[in-house]
Amino acid sequence: MELARGDRLTAALRRQVLAAFVHRWTHENAKQTYNGRCPACVQQRQCGGDMVVDGKPWHEYHVPLVTDQEWLREHAFHVTVNGRLSARHKHCESAFLAYDGTSDR
Repeated sequence: MELARGDRLTAALRRQVLAAFVHRWTHENAKQTYNGRCPACVQQRQCGGDMVVDGKPWHEYHVPLVTDQEWLREHAFHVTVNGRLSARHKHCESAFLAYDGTSDR
């Protein structure tokens, strides 16, 4: 098992990751999964969270959406020795946790 940075995945693995992580806060995911609506706002409403925080609408308050490319660059994923996305792991990690081959382990 290896932790691989999202921006260093093969095209096939990138497709697997984007298909598996459907709740990511990205512009592309808003179009594909949320019918153009903001994933952050839809998820907040579904979880019963406040839609107004400190007097501001939740949409103005939450972390802004990023592109899928930016999201992949910021995250790392558990990959099997066979080069597939791990079925055991249902979460991703921060990219800085992945070994990038430039330093000793």
